[in-house]
Amino acid sequence: MGRPRRKALAYSALLGGGFLGLFLLAGLIGPVAIAPLTVFHILGYEITGGAFGGSPCGGSIDSARCSTLVLIVWDSVVPEILLAFLAGALLGVSGGLLQGVFRNPLADPYLLGISTGAAIGASILFVFGVGLAQANLALPLFAFAGALL
Repeated sequence: MGRPRRKALAYSALLGGGFLGLFLLAGLIGPVAIAPLTVFHILGYEITGGAFGGSPCGGSIDSARCSTLVLIVWDSVVPEILLAFLAGALLGVSGGLLQGVFRNPLADPYLLGISTGAAIGASILFVFGVGLAQANLALPLFAFAGALL
């Protein structure tokens, strides 16, 4: 294995380990205090589908509280973390594409008016009051439509 390949592998392992570490840290932070070991038990139990048996919380918590903690960690925290990772990755890819297409390392969304179009789309929503009842859903859609124009 050549030196550049080993270096790339080391960077990949470092980034992967950092992602997993931040993933677990994000699972510990929130409005409900959950012990780190409990989060590890819940993630292990849910990822393996309970293949190893036992309680998802490690057996130290009553079943009602355990089911609440599983609901919080698995159904609330994990999707948020995965969506944040996906959004960040896609923003990085889109920035890389812009820089590659224009062969300009300083290229950004303002170069083609993408950001300005998104702002105009959001402004149209607010000025004309289109779909204010569903503003949480309508705002990103209007901004996206504006960015496409």
